[in-house]
This record gives sequence, structure tokens and C-alpha cells, in this order.
Amino acid sequence: MLTPVESFWLGWHARRNSKPVNRQAQTVLLAEVGQSASAIAAHLKLSEATIKRTLARFEAERLKLFPTPALFVEEVLTAANVDMAHARQVADHALALFDATRNLHNLGSRQRALTETAALLHNVGLEVDEPNHHTAGRDLLQAMRLIHHTETEQAMLACSIRFHRKRVRPEKEPLFTTLSPKQQRQTLAISALVRIADGLDYSQSQTTRLEAVEISGETIALRVSGPYAELDGERAIEKSDLWTATFGQNWVLTRPPPDVSALAQQPLTPESPITAVALRALADQLSRWQAAEPDARAGIPLGIKNVRAAARRARAALELFAPYFKKKALKPLRRQLKQAEDALGPTRDWDVLIEAAQEAAGEERWAFLEEWRAEREAAHAQAAAWLESAQVEALRAALTDFLAAPPIRAKRQVTLAAGAEAVMAEPLKVLRAQAAALDPHDLETYHALRRRGIKRCRFVVEFFEPAFGEPAQALLKDIIKAQDRLGYLNDRCVALEKLNTWLAVHNDDAAQRYRQLCEAEVQKHLRKFPKDWEPVAPKRLAKRFAALLDTLSAGPEAATEAAPPQA
Repeated sequence: MLTPVESFWLGWHARRNSKPVNRQAQTVLLAEVGQSASAIAAHLKLSEATIKRTLARFEAERLKLFPTPALFVEEVLTAANVDMAHARQVADHALALFDATRNLHNLGSRQRALTETAALLHNVGLEVDEPNHHTAGRDLLQAMRLIHHTETEQAMLACSIRFHRKRVRPEKEPLFTTLSPKQQRQTLAISALVRIADGLDYSQSQTTRLEAVEISGETIALRVSGPYAELDGERAIEKSDLWTATFGQNWVLTRPPPDVSALAQQPLTPESPITAVALRALADQLSRWQAAEPDARAGIPLGIKNVRAAARRARAALELFAPYFKKKALKPLRRQLKQAEDALGPTRDWDVLIEAAQEAAGEERWAFLEEWRAEREAAHAQAAAWLESAQVEALRAALTDFLAAPPIRAKRQVTLAAGAEAVMAEPLKVLRAQAAALDPHDLETYHALRRRGIKRCRFVVEFFEPAFGEPAQALLKDIIKAQDRLGYLNDRCVALEKLNTWLAVHNDDAAQRYRQLCEAEVQKHLRKFPKDWEPVAPKRLAKRFAALLDTLSAGPEAATEAAPPQA
């Protein structure tokens, strides 16, 4: 029975040109897969006695039967089929960490070179024995001679490969105990740096940048950036345990503030990560929030509307893209955004009611309208108090932190092209259910269609619009038209509810007249709704969603063709 490392080196020898060694390696490999001595002899054109003799010698000597391979580092990496993009990224991070912590580890230039080599080789055993690639890599290196390295240096590198993953117990590694105390300390320092550097590319994306390493007393702070910076940074901190055990300092992660404006304008392509859609949407809504907040604080209706809309869209983005982010991080942020909607909602609702009633009243002074204004002032006082509260600053900070270090679930990541259909399917599913429940005798079903179905379909198209282009813009116009129609209907229904409450205790002719007007408006919007609904009803919308998705793989020409003719 061959070990994974024996299989690797026998395969390497079997591919060499030296005939005796080549045939010996093939003999063992063929025997391993169950070939008989006679079959191997026939295949290699050797005597059966020679085959049996080779197998017996291998049983006694194992790899010592073969010449010890002597390879340069680059040759080892090639032979082991190492992922060089990841290896190079880890090596670059390891060198940067080495230089930043030089005054702490006090290693020299030769150890710096060894650190780079250790980083390049850390995954050398991955394709040999993936579940145990740290030990396979150690054994692979010990079964060869690394050109331009001493036997001691090679042992140090082998130990570093062994220590790059799992919990490190140096005293249980026999190879480590053969080193002198000074060499052991150097090996632990190199291994500690490689572990942290490996964590900085845990996403295997090569996108996380090491912006700074700041040393303050007993703390070393890493500042990183990039779409997977949070994931990679957290993993690097987890793997700093060997450094802390060796040198004492604790490693922490710091986050640079995100460029919200740039993130809100980030281009989206079919190859963008699906999470880039959510992050762009969140940055866009945070920008809109910040622009509208001064007017909202001043009580200006449009400012309140825009802040509330930003909170609503941000929460929708988190819900639509929830599968791609860590659930634990999403929950509190979604709760904070819902609190913002609830705090600003009553003021916005009263603004809409009062504006429509005032237009109908003209120069008349309606008693119920004066009461509505008083209600609005009370609601605005509560909204103003909330806008001045610490909750607002906490929400802005939470959104900023989320953008600076997105809690991405790396294993769930896909491209925009691969993930868009699943994201868009959910609101379409809800729309179908709400559409099936529509009942002209129960206007609440129309309100539910607007809140839970139409709005979410609008939001998801808005979020993907930078990738879809003109076809999405055309579709949005139709969705907004249907949403507005349902919005007018809802506004009149809310007004009727308020008027009925008023008329239950007041004999008010103006309120009676306005109620009749609202009832007529309800019927008008119900009559007009089918025309606005037809372009975005579930069956039609499903086809238009499919046409949008086709543009992701068919290119810009298809985007133009996918735009439906305007009615």
C-alpha cells in the first residue's frame, strides 16, 4: 500500500527519461493498482523475475530504492501543480508582514528569503493528499533535495509547511526537535508569518490588499481592503495564534472607511460577484440618505420621503441578497433599517394624505384637515426626535461598517450572471401569490400586491439595472406605472378610513363630500389598474425577466433586442 507521497514521487520518477528508474517506478505503480507480476513484465518487456525483485526491494527500501530527486523551488511547484496565483499572493503578504514586524522577530535577510519560499511551498501537498496536505507537504519535501538550500533550511521549510494549518504543537513534530533552539525560534517566526499571510487569501480570490500593519504596544493591527477583506482579515487573525504564542503580541483587524460615492457608481458586469450588486445598492442608498438627511431634519416632506425610501431599499437589498452574506451580521442591520422606516413612516403617510386633501379643499377650511395637520405635527415631532437620536448615527455607522467589511459567505459566492436568476425569482414568486389572491371586493389584496410584490420586483430590477442597461429601464417604467396606480388606490383607501373615523363622531358636510370624492377615485383607479397591470402581470413579467437575464450571456446587442416595444 503506497502513501500519497510515495505515489507522487513514484509518478515523478515514472515520467523521467532514465530507463531503469523509470521502469522500477512503473513496476511499483502497476503493482499498486493490482497488476500481476507477469502482466507488468509483459507490459514493460522485462522478465517476471526482474519485476518480483524490484517489488521485493521496494518493500524493504521504499523510496530509498530510487535516487533522491534534486529540484529547484520552481520545479517543485510545477511538479506538485501548485496554484501559483494563491502561492504568490501568500508570499507577497508574508514578505510585507516580515518587513513590518522586523523589529519584533529580528530575523535576517536569509530568513526573509526562507519566508518567501515557505509561503510559496505551503500548499505543495494539496494535490498529493488534500485532507492532510500540511503533513503530505512536509513529507514530500523531506523525500527530496531542494537545490540552493541546506539540509537544516529544508527541515525548517518542511516544518513551516507542516505548521501552516491546524493547531500548531511544535513539540510533537519530530523534525522540529532536530533543530537547535535558535533554528526552532526562526522556524516558528517564519511559520507564524506564513499562517497569517495564508489567512489573508482565505477567499482564494487574490483581491485582499494589505494596506497597513500598525504596531502599538502589545497589539499589531492589520488594515486590509478589498471585496473579501472582512473574510480574509478575520481568518488571518484566527491564524495569528502561533505568533501570539511565540512573541506575545495580539493581532487585530482595522477597517478603512469605504469610498461610498465610488462604491455607489461601481460598474456591474456579468462577471462581477453577486454581492457587488447588493453592496452597490447599499452604497447608493447610503449616499441618498446622507444627501436627504438635512432636509428631513428640517421637516421638509421630500427629505423625509427620501430618507425613508433609502432605508426601505437598503433593507430590501439585504433581504434579496441575504443568502450571500452571514446571517448573524444581517439581522441587526435589517432591524435598524426597519426602525428607521417605522420612525419616518407616519410623517410621510400624513404628508401624502394632507397634500391630496388640501388640493381638493382649495380655499375652504376643513375641520378634519386641521386635525390631520395636528396629527402630522405630532408624528413629525417623533420623527424629528428620532432623526436627532443616537440611533441614526448608529445606523449610518452600521451601514458604513457593512460596506467597509462586507460579511460575505465566501463558499456561497457566484458571479452576477450565475446568481441573478435566483435573486430575481423570489420577488416574482411573491408577486404570483399576491396576484392570485387579488379580489376586487377586498382592496387589502391590492395593497398587499403593491407592498409585497410590485415593490420588490421594482427594487430587484433597480439593483440589477446597471448590468442590464436599457431593457431594465424600459421595464422599470412599466413597473413604476403599476406601482403608482396601486399607490393612488391605497392613498384613497387610507383617506377613506380616516374620514370614516372622523364622521363617526362629527356631522361634517366637507368630510362627507371628500369621502364621496375618494370613493369615486377608488373606482377610477380600479378601472384603470388592468391596463397598467397587464405589462407586468406575472406571466408577462417572467418573460421580461428572462429577457433581461439573457442579456448577461448574449452581450450588448441582445440587450437592445430584449427591450420590449412600448405600448
